[in-house]
Amino acid sequence: MLIYEVNLDVHASSATAFRRWLDGHVLEMLGLPGFFGAKIYRREEPDDDRSAHWTVHYRLESREA
Repeated sequence: MLIYEVNLDVHASSATAFRRWLDGHVLEMLGLPGFFGAKIYRREEPDDDRSAHWTVHYRLESREA
């Protein structure tokens, strides 16, 4: 198994719309061969109240996937 990590930083004014898009995008990625799971984490960044931050961990069968 391999974890593929994606870190995202989005301006706060776009955060709600982006999160809706992200949920759908993660589902699309899970339809690809080799992807079998994903988890979205909301991150808190000190001294940054102008942005929203997420980390996505995709679980893949292998590096080749």
